[in-house]
Amino acid sequence: MCLKQLKLNKVEGLLIHNQNTWGNNNTKLFAENLIKTKKVNHIGVSIYDQKFIPEDSLASIIQVPGNIFNYKLLTSKKLERFINKGGEVHVRSVFIQGLILMSPNKIPDFFSKLVTPLEVFHTFCKKHDVHPITLSTGCIFKLMPQCKLVIGIDSVEQLDEIINKANMQVSDSIINEALKIGKQYSSSLWDPRNWS
Repeated sequence: MCLKQLKLNKVEGLLIHNQNTWGNNNTKLFAENLIKTKKVNHIGVSIYDQKFIPEDSLASIIQVPGNIFNYKLLTSKKLERFINKGGEVHVRSVFIQGLILMSPNKIPDFFSKLVTPLEVFHTFCKKHDVHPITLSTGCIFKLMPQCKLVIGIDSVEQLDEIINKANMQVSDSIINEALKIGKQYSSSLWDPRNWS
């Protein structure tokens, strides 16, 4: 039905949205059927916790959150094993749903605990004359060079800006220093699941 609406014979990838669903036999049978009938090239799952990283070969893509303030999952040995077995990783929440690109004085009150680390981040960017997009993406690619980024945009112009800024070079020393700053300011609020 969906393929007909999309006017496609198959899709490149399909991700299961709920990480808890992947262990369900019905989900796996459904996924196996999609692969067998060649309706999907790759099956994956969107996760938040390393314990949900699939260990079977059926899932070849995983989507994980990762940003300068929340990158513990990206350094997981289990994730490294998934990649070494041919798995592909897509990183979302790189800009924390746009929060990291906002001016700290425009941050909503709900995120007041995050204002100080975001001010530190923006001050660091200014000091080293590096754009927040360049530093945010540079940190992720330093941690996981082979990943793909999942980003949200409001316009084609915004996409062009992100691509241009993400392709700018930044030194390893600046990235390493930025990651140390990010590690200092851990908070459950960096995880969008905790925004409601």
